Amino acid sequence: MFRLLSTICIFAMLQNGWASPRNLRSDEVTEECRNTYNNELSNDFLEGVWYEVAKYTFFGGLVPSIWCTNNTIYKATDERLAVFESAYGVKIPREENPVLINNSNYALNLLIGHLEAKDHFMQPGFALEETVWNYRRLTDDYMMVWSCALRGRTIWLHSRIRDVTNQEIAEVTTGVPELSRLEMQRYCAPY
Repeated sequence: MFRLLSTICIFAMLQNGWASPRNLRSDEVTEECRNTYNNELSNDFLEGVWYEVAKYTFFGGLVPSIWCTNNTIYKATDERLAVFESAYGVKIPREENPVLINNSNYALNLLIGHLEAKDHFMQPGFALEETVWNYRRLTDDYMMVWSCALRGRTIWLHSRIRDVTNQEIAEVTTGVPELSRLEMQRYCAPY
């Protein structure tokens, strides 16, 4: 047990070292992220059901899983926005095209912005946390998603199609530099 805990602690320290080579504070990371991922990406594109079909991370040897989280993204109503505005003490600009993300009926989070780097508000009642997440369109049916705070250490591949093959995943991710150094864990894996 001691050996396992030691290994976990050492790995966590190494992971933090890899994640912060310049020892950036969170707000600096967010600004760097906004400046780097500033291509336009309308929230209209995000609307619909997206399945998390793969996760890419530094961890090796991750086994495939039949677990298949889905995210339903749709326009935010004024009533829902009022709940977020009250909880966070902010005015959410309607011109930022706010959408709600219903994560497998578990949490209802808010996403705003017209660029790849989008403001993400956690559902009030879970936690009051505002972060920035990247949404990169790969094709009409695939996108990569990751939190700026993770600095690309963990990236999820989302698809509008639930049952995709490993070959289809490989075709859509070939040549994506952020994924070349990471190991894939397959979700929504066939039985």
